[in-house]
Amino acid sequence: MDYYVLEQEVDRIDSFVIAGMPDIQPAGPWYSGARLAMEPMNPIAFDLRQDGSSVLPDFFDSAIPVFSAKLCKALRDAGVHNFEAYPAVLRNLDRGETISGYFAVNIIGLVACADMGRSGYMDPTGTGLTTVFFSELKIDTARSQGLDLFRLAESVGELLISDKLLARLRPLGLVAMRFHRA
Repeated sequence: MDYYVLEQEVDRIDSFVIAGMPDIQPAGPWYSGARLAMEPMNPIAFDLRQDGSSVLPDFFDSAIPVFSAKLCKALRDAGVHNFEAYPAVLRNLDRGETISGYFAVNIIGLVACADMGRSGYMDPTGTGLTTVFFSELKIDTARSQGLDLFRLAESVGELLISDKLLARLRPLGLVAMRFHRA
């Protein structure tokens, strides 16, 4: 099985980005790969930065990932259930509008499966976990637990998806998302 890093397309497509994180429980629990101990406020409000864009992506790559309802449904339809989705709204403060149909997503599953011997990386802490910066990421699929979606333990901001899941997502026309092969 091959894996891909899920990324928000911001350089070729002028999409909105999250400008600030909501004032909710610390980001740490969202990175843990575990279920949240308590449900956050409902809905969670995220402020957007527009920069001349009108493209609303299906995936916002932020400390707390934000998925469109379309992406959440596609994941569930593909049999992916290791995530919690909490209602979110996007606030375009420049235009004074609130956009619904999005979810703050907590990925259940923190998997240490980077092949450090074949990957190119910088490890500022020297631990090989949490904050590794990869210039070239290679996955040891024997340690991936066969999951279709998970956080990478070596670099917790990275969300990985399987080639099987990618094959299900590509035909859906999801906006401003790219998949970088690991």
